[in-house]
Amino acid sequence: MDIERSSSDHGAARKDDPTLDRTIIPAAPRTTIIGRMSSRRRWSPDEKRAIVEASYDPGSTVQEVAHCFEVSPAQIYSWRRQVADGTIDRLPARPAPSFARVELAEQDLPAVPCSGSSGAMEIRLTDGTAIVVGGDVSEEALLRVLAALGR
Repeated sequence: MDIERSSSDHGAARKDDPTLDRTIIPAAPRTTIIGRMSSRRRWSPDEKRAIVEASYDPGSTVQEVAHCFEVSPAQIYSWRRQVADGTIDRLPARPAPSFARVELAEQDLPAVPCSGSSGAMEIRLTDGTAIVVGGDVSEEALLRVLAALGR
């Protein structure tokens, strides 16, 4: 699609207007803008301090610095408060993930009679955990659960 551009300031030029510039400008191709792939970025305290310092530089604005570092201006204001309060270094450290130790006891527990006539069965583990199994559960499914529990 081609667009005719008018040199007139009023934008309502007629075809017979001598001030009409008849230059044909080709339409711009469609552009797709792809944003950042990560939805969240982690900033170290040193990086946060550097961004805050940049926001205080003469001639710069928080909006410009936020755009440059791809953060929201509100985030920079929040970091400014943390720097002023001295809390930017005291952010809670996340503990390394680990697995919980599990030990299975080698003792048999007495069967507990089921109360009611729903056909449900209650299985109690040595740690007191109770598993209630409905009467409609197949033997195969129950065996898979018990095998997964190591019984």
